[in-house]
Amino acid sequence: MNELLSYVFSPLREGDIALYRGSGTGLAPILLVAAEERRSVASSGLNTNMRFKAELDADWAARPVALTHHNDRMTLVLEDPGGVTLDRLLGRPLEFLQFLRIAIPLRGALRRVHERGLVHKDISRQIPWWTRQAAACG
Repeated sequence: MNELLSYVFSPLREGDIALYRGSGTGLAPILLVAAEERRSVASSGLNTNMRFKAELDADWAARPVALTHHNDRMTLVLEDPGGVTLDRLLGRPLEFLQFLRIAIPLRGALRRVHERGLVHKDISRQIPWWTRQAAACG
């Protein structure tokens, strides 16, 4: 995917499954989820996400754009809903109202996933996205 060459990427998470935010002048913001090729389970998960593109709505999901190779890694390109992963908000006690502002939209996003008959096998604090508007499941 040659369009990726026009983006500047900032790492959000490093490791076997890395996460990057891409930006560029006049370009739609994107996220990259890049898996080590040797991690066939992770690569398989990226394929699965791409397969369900039509089932996902930008109001509650970080929608897949493309599946490609980038920097020798299998890479899922997602629309960037803005915000941060849930793990960035955790690690300290939350006030009750702050907890509800996170939990209620996240519950709504997961409900929409399940209404479409989709089962997410990895709900961890690194997966859900938190935006000021709502929670989005990646």
